[in-house]
Amino acid sequence: MSVAIMAGDRTGLYVLMGVYNVAIFSIAVYSYLSNTAQVARGNRFVKTHFAAGKDFKAGVLFLTTFSTVFSGYTVVSVPDEASGLGFTSVRWIGAV
Repeated sequence: MSVAIMAGDRTGLYVLMGVYNVAIFSIAVYSYLSNTAQVARGNRFVKTHFAAGKDFKAGVLFLTTFSTVFSGYTVVSVPDEASGLGFTSVRWIGAV
């Protein structure tokens, strides 16, 4: 029996993973070059890396806060509600 037949046709998966890896590597190279340029201009690396140069806009802060609250709710409250109410707790799915 052929190895290709045993493994199934996973060509699409391999192509997708290749594209994903190239994209991630490209983002890493871009970030490295961007940080190198900022350090050359006199910006401190720690400030640019961990605080994004302190250049956050209100939208980024809103999305960060929303995702933190939503994550906490789904990890803590939903299982507790589901154990007490059963299927009526699926109402939270509409929030997504």
